Amino acid sequence: MNPAERQGEGNTMKTTRCKFKCHSVTDFGYGQEVTLHAEYDASLPEDVAFSTATPNAKFSAMINNPAVAGFFKPGAFYYVDITPAAERTE
Repeated sequence: MNPAERQGEGNTMKTTRCKFKCHSVTDFGYGQEVTLHAEYDASLPEDVAFSTATPNAKFSAMINNPAVAGFFKPGAFYYVDITPAAERTE
């Protein structure tokens, strides 16, 4: 997670950004499982900043949306922005 992406006052973060590399895309016919891992190149200052904040991370998702099929490519890098969701009210 890139500390430069922190917003807000003090330690209150409104959003954070992670950088991932697509490790695999597995097609099951009814959907694709996508697995992303934190990975960095020590020669790239941006990657060093991300790895300092989050040296290890993994994200995986099963995607059933045909419009997204083919979006993720093994070996490609992606940013993942994380923003808190509104609290549930019942």
